[in-house]
Amino acid sequence: MGCAAESCAGELDLVICKGATFSYALQWGTEPKTYKAITGITNAAPAVVTVPGHGLPDGWRVAVTAVRGMKEVNALSTPPRTSDLHMIEVVDASHIRLLDVNAVGYHAYTSGGVLEFATPVDLSLFNDARMDIKAEVDDVTPLFTLSVDNGRITLNNTTKTIELLIDASDTAALDFDEGVYSLEVEDTGGEVVLLLEGQVSVRPEITTSA
Repeated sequence: MGCAAESCAGELDLVICKGATFSYALQWGTEPKTYKAITGITNAAPAVVTVPGHGLPDGWRVAVTAVRGMKEVNALSTPPRTSDLHMIEVVDASHIRLLDVNAVGYHAYTSGGVLEFATPVDLSLFNDARMDIKAEVDDVTPLFTLSVDNGRITLNNTTKTIELLIDASDTAALDFDEGVYSLEVEDTGGEVVLLLEGQVSVRPEITTSA
């Protein structure tokens, strides 16, 4: 992930509801893209795609291109845009489901096609992650911290996700309404990558426990 002029990271605003468990799973994909040959697609809901040796985790997002016959499933843009991506469910090492594709009324698949997706990052190469929430960017003391050490961040190499978790008891104790955050990870060689940054909003609790 390179540094743009405006920001060194992706941007995402987060909303935390007081008194409720906060969780977010970040999928980290990188360039170069991975391309896998498609050998079949079913006229089903959801459509099942045959992609031998796809190597994908559940929940990844993919684009379908260059399919013959079932042209309705192909990405509308070249290269594919975010709107062309489909969330998948892994069936086995050679099959995935396109969870949002109802292909019952599509033309029959005849041949060809490629599955395109951002290459999942090998999270076993990273051993630390930290996310500070501050009132202002230049503040020294954070309002709240998530890290691997305090158990609020998990690097899950099976699902290829970086998982953020704040227990309900901790969100209930938050005493600020808004702030800013950045999320960074550190590899085993000490290199730090800034992944995400943005605004944090804390919504008040309406229903409280008796």
